[in-house]
Order: sequence, then structure tokens, then C-alpha cells
Amino acid sequence: MQLHLETDELELIASILLQREGQLSGSSQQSDPNARTGVDLKLCEELLDRVLARDTKFDFDELEQLAEILAGEKDAMNKLAAQAQSGPPDAAFQRKRAKLQHILEKLEEVCTMI
Repeated sequence: MQLHLETDELELIASILLQREGQLSGSSQQSDPNARTGVDLKLCEELLDRVLARDTKFDFDELEQLAEILAGEKDAMNKLAAQAQSGPPDAAFQRKRAKLQHILEKLEEVCTMI
């Protein structure tokens, strides 16, 4: 299924996948890496390659996996926002969060159409 994303949305997804890939590759270099880390790292690499190539013709499993990764990032951002409630909201952070929410809505819509 073709997922229609704007350039800024693709950039945000690529940024999140690159960050996740960095975290996973760092944990896979530890003395006791688990098998799941390798699977997740390979998945992130494949999704990142596709996003960078602007190839958004994902199958259902890829859409679900991408949605799971992005939902995890959204949860992390929501926790950060809750912790930082005492100060004024960071406009760039709020825009990033809103864009991520919009991307997740698009993913959900495409998943229901499959």
C-alpha cells in the first residue's frame, strides 16, 4: 500500500529511525546482546533505507512495525512533555509532536484500508 508523506514527515521518520538504529547498534555491541536487538536493528535499517529512498510502498507488516516504532517515540515525547510541564512549552518540540501524531494518523488510516 502506498503511504503518502510530505518531505518534512519523511525527514522526521528518518530522524526517528536513525536515532533508534543508533540506540540498537549501541546495545548490540554490549557483552550480552539478545537476538531481538539484531532483528530490530535490521528492521530499522531496512525501513530507514526505504524512507531515504522515498519508497513508501510498505506491506502491512512493515506499516505495523513502523507505526510501533513511531508510537514508541510518541510515548517517549509525551513523557518528556509531562515532566517539563512547569516551564513554557518548547514550540519546536510541540510541532514535532504534532507532526508525529499526524503521521501516526496517516499510518492508522492506511492500515485500516488494507
